[in-house]
Amino acid sequence: MMDSKFTSSAEWKRIRKAYLATQPQPYTCTQCGRTDLAGMSLQVDHIIPGKQRDGTWSYDNSFDNLQILCDICNGRKRDKVTIGKHRVEWQSNRWY
Repeated sequence: MMDSKFTSSAEWKRIRKAYLATQPQPYTCTQCGRTDLAGMSLQVDHIIPGKQRDGTWSYDNSFDNLQILCDICNGRKRDKVTIGKHRVEWQSNRWY
């Protein structure tokens, strides 16, 4: 889950658009491989979430910290932290 002020900001929209322009189409979910992503089902996710331990938000918007997820996988991941900036397997049965 992201800070709603940030996700509606012009800055995030610019970053998201620039990132998507670097990605091959059709857009594919990094986790499940779903390829029919458009509209609300297309999510650009921060591999290392922006939420800090003190409840504040600070985003690393570098492209190596972003990935494409479908809405379902992004909902399962939420604001969990992955290890480093690697696209590691984060799925777990307890998240289903």
